[in-house]
Amino acid sequence: MYADYEFYTGTWYGDKLTAETYPKYGSRASDFLDWITRQRIVDNLPTDEKALERLGKACCAAADALFDIDAVRAAQMEAGAAAGVNQGGIIQSISSGGESVSFQASEMEKAVAAGQDGINRYLFEQVRPYLSMLADDSGRYYLYWGL
Repeated sequence: MYADYEFYTGTWYGDKLTAETYPKYGSRASDFLDWITRQRIVDNLPTDEKALERLGKACCAAADALFDIDAVRAAQMEAGAAAGVNQGGIIQSISSGGESVSFQASEMEKAVAAGQDGINRYLFEQVRPYLSMLADDSGRYYLYWGL
């Protein structure tokens, strides 16, 4: 894993995950980072302290997002997998006669509804601020910037 629970609580100031749940989501987050960087991190872990901190923050951002995604999936399953079910979200429209209230789906809920491709795009947007321009010790960027 690119960040341990101590980093998650002390540097990232995370509060969604517990010491028991962090290994699951931290490991999955690290796997996602390996996938989007095409194993460039595994092969060339940076030694610079600031680079390692940014990598740890990317891991924590992905871990929090993965936890939230699992929570949305669980809520949708409990609601009978009804698309667009959102209790307590942003109200999109209200009708009076038949008492109808509809909620606007969050970006994460839209990503979950879109399937794995949507989830991957959402996760990438969460980690991109930390991985952008992050390079190994020889100056090679972890994210591919080609056309």
